[in-house]
Amino acid sequence: MNVNAPAEKSSSPQRVIYVTMEFPRSSEAFLSVELKAVCALGIEAEVACLRRRPVGHSRLAAQQGVESIPVDYSSITSVARGAWYAVLHPLLVFRLWSRLIRGWWRRPLVTLVYLFWSLRCFDLVRRLERNPVDIVQVYWGHAPAMLAWLLLERLPEQVVFMSLSGYDTQLALPISFDSALRCHGLRTLGEVTRDEVSSKGIPSERIFVSRRGVELRAFYPRKKVPGLLVAAGRLMAEKGIREAIEIAEALIKKFPDTKLKIFGDGPKRAEFERVVQERDLANSICFLGHVSHEVLGEALGEAEYFLMHSVYKNERLPNVLKEAAAAGCVCLTTATPGVEEILVDQESGFIMPAGELGKWVELIAELRQDAERRELISRAAIERMSSRFDADKLATELVEWWRFASRKAKRE
Repeated sequence: MNVNAPAEKSSSPQRVIYVTMEFPRSSEAFLSVELKAVCALGIEAEVACLRRRPVGHSRLAAQQGVESIPVDYSSITSVARGAWYAVLHPLLVFRLWSRLIRGWWRRPLVTLVYLFWSLRCFDLVRRLERNPVDIVQVYWGHAPAMLAWLLLERLPEQVVFMSLSGYDTQLALPISFDSALRCHGLRTLGEVTRDEVSSKGIPSERIFVSRRGVELRAFYPRKKVPGLLVAAGRLMAEKGIREAIEIAEALIKKFPDTKLKIFGDGPKRAEFERVVQERDLANSICFLGHVSHEVLGEALGEAEYFLMHSVYKNERLPNVLKEAAAAGCVCLTTATPGVEEILVDQESGFIMPAGELGKWVELIAELRQDAERRELISRAAIERMSSRFDADKLATELVEWWRFASRKAKRE
């Protein structure tokens, strides 16, 4: 039976544990969006992390609105319990570690890190043996895939779902695909990722496309500020922030009222700020760091244009691009894999050539003189986000899929 088939009526799963590396995380606000939408449907969701509690987690949780979601972090005590569990189950340890070593033998340091993280996974298996839940949703398919594999080996009655992302397919860890083939349900975040996963030998009929949604109540159009541009993302070379500054500088020469707001943080922030200062652009370009969804939503709602000149190799269906489109921005983006699932070129946004910044400047200059075209693009983008990326609708579909696949697994 196809896992994408509609589910028959049944009670929804009540307790779900999401397994990820770190939570909350500024670059993964989409997980917080999904968790809030799932909890609103009556699901008791919690998160288990392979890493320790991050610095500033309380502030970030408040920004993302997930303070009430329980989180189980790694710790010295957890790793010690996992090590003791490993001592008690040497054959299980041998089978897992031999798979890891075979997959990573050319990268010994990475192997050692994964062996260490496996101790945390052993402790989570111990916990689930004592206190099972309805569903374990392994959110990433790299290191967390170790837990999926262990549960499938040790607790075959525990329902386990996995996600595979573009990063996971690039990393191509053998245990990821082994677990994906055996788990009770596999989800990807878009058609492009589904095709990448299928190319690794996983039948497409086993894959459920579950997009990352947008909180439409936070991202909607406000009164637009003429000439306001926004760029957002991790401040690194591949994410296109330097290019956004170049585009804004060229536009300022044509339209002095042009402003650029840059959101996010990262290793290149000081360098980008220095560029802005050296070119005497500080009155027109500002850096605002990490902000809450509400603050970002307000800025995008006021912006006329959103710039995303990303050439990052693992870029797949960026959520901030969806948020900008939902807020009615005219979005200009590079042709990263799957971007056409978000925008229809020339209809609900523009897919632009990387590196040819003159074309970006020329297009925005034309649009500044054509309010009717701007409005048509903006409305089309809003309608597309509402029909395809509403977080509440997508959470309902996800819970229905959990329910259907869980019942199917129990029958088998």
